[in-house]
Amino acid sequence: MIVQNLIYNRLGNSFSLMIELQNEMVQLHDEVHFSFKGKPVYISGISTLEKDKVIIGVMFNNIFFSIEFVEDDGLTAVYKDFSLKFISNWFEYNLDKDNFGEIMKVVNEKYDFISVIKDENGYKLRTKDSFLKGILEILSIKDLIRS
Repeated sequence: MIVQNLIYNRLGNSFSLMIELQNEMVQLHDEVHFSFKGKPVYISGISTLEKDKVIIGVMFNNIFFSIEFVEDDGLTAVYKDFSLKFISNWFEYNLDKDNFGEIMKVVNEKYDFISVIKDENGYKLRTKDSFLKGILEILSIKDLIRS
């Protein structure tokens, strides 16, 4: 994994990250400051200091956490022990049909930054254009972050 381009524009409220993987080039972009579930979110920094890893520091609800992006047969976003695979321009999480509690959350709530696709095994949750906002929505479904 090689970072080809990184633009962090706090004044313009945007960042863009282009990563070269073994088989593809991935571009991620989002805002530096935005609201999520009525609370402010700040990207406090982006680190490329560790080999084969990009770390994005996030401040949400007065709690700092980081999301790591690693090359693992493609690009994977990792938070704690939870991971999302990058597939064709979005991060994706498969929600098993046996996980009733999370299925009820998905069915009963409206999501702004993810697409919900029903399939025979359950649901696929996919981030939309704003990848970080989508990742935060998926983390909130998994109760990994609280608003």
